[in-house]
Amino acid sequence: MKHALEQKVDGSESEAEVQARVDEVLSQNLEPIHRKRRARARQQMIDHGVAYVKEELAGEEDLNAWQRLSIARDVKQDLEEQVTGDESEDDVEAFVVGILDEVLGDSEEDAEDVEED
Repeated sequence: MKHALEQKVDGSESEAEVQARVDEVLSQNLEPIHRKRRARARQQMIDHGVAYVKEELAGEEDLNAWQRLSIARDVKQDLEEQVTGDESEDDVEAFVVGILDEVLGDSEEDAEDVEED
């Protein structure tokens, strides 16, 4: 990085120009690191979502094993398409719950039943 700065700065630049070049070089050098972190975070969130959907489906007594696997596979595919790596675990869980509500057809009536218990 020092070498890159030495090539871009010859001493005739103002302080603002030097700062701009430093920012540019830092940005270029940090971008691959940020991409790797985002990719790692994305995969961790997908893995979390898959584990969460399996946990949620385990409580669905009216589903057989094949249905659970099929739904989990579909949710994983949705996670892979939607998750960017910027989400929190809570965001991913909310996304999974939304999908499951659509797939399983949970209604407000089901929610009211739970509240009454």
